Amino acid sequence: MNNNLETIRIFSEDVIPVYDTDTGEKVVLGRELHERLKIKDKYTDWMQRMIGYGFSEDADYYTLRKKPKRQDGTEMPGERIEHVITLDMAKHIAMIQRTPEGMEIRQKLIDLEKNVSHYPVGQPSSLQILNMMVQAVNEQAARSAETEKRVDAIESSFNNMCSIMTLSVKDDARKVCQRTLNAIATKRGGGTAYADVWNEVYDEMKENGFDVRRRLDNRKKDAASKGMSKTFVRKINAVDIIFDSKDKKMESAFINSVRRLAAATNVKFEVKEENQPA
Repeated sequence: MNNNLETIRIFSEDVIPVYDTDTGEKVVLGRELHERLKIKDKYTDWMQRMIGYGFSEDADYYTLRKKPKRQDGTEMPGERIEHVITLDMAKHIAMIQRTPEGMEIRQKLIDLEKNVSHYPVGQPSSLQILNMMVQAVNEQAARSAETEKRVDAIESSFNNMCSIMTLSVKDDARKVCQRTLNAIATKRGGGTAYADVWNEVYDEMKENGFDVRRRLDNRKKDAASKGMSKTFVRKINAVDIIFDSKDKKMESAFINSVRRLAAATNVKFEVKEENQPA
């Protein structure tokens, strides 16, 4: 047993204080047990009788002798004897008193031992568990932050890939240009921006000698006159007009218009036209 009273700490305080030594042993102080049992006999005489029931020093209890001190810290004459006793000894002493106080203290110590038995030796304390939980939360937060950075990097890379639309002879140029114009409109806020983007294209194409609006109207009227469905007519668009015409000059003018809008909106648009070297 630990024989240093200065190193024990309060573990539980219910009917009687129970202390925890630096080795994890649960103990009770003899004088406090004497007080809680409401024993009228002098402590030292009573404790000697209790020890006589077969308890062994250094196994079931140990004795401390200390000089009593005044409030100013100076020592008083004589000595004060204290006993630090195991829970088993305390339970036995409480039982042999045959009093309500004794029975209550014994039961409380039994209950405490049952609770303690659920926690094997070496199990971390509540404070250690709390620290481990905090550490786990911090580590999880760090992992989440790192994951978020990776996701952001992937999204950025994906967005760049989506915004870089390369045209070659083998590419379906009409689809790429149409997706690019839609991306420009989206970046401008969507809604009416889609119509505004196409109007800019129409105006610029007309300035270059290609009246795409008129050609689109004529194509729709022609399709309607041939009995095409309203859905078919509605789906005819300016991109079809430009690329179905096989007019390379008009295609080039359209691509240049898309390039200008893309640059103005900070949407990357790399174009390799048929007449450009590979």
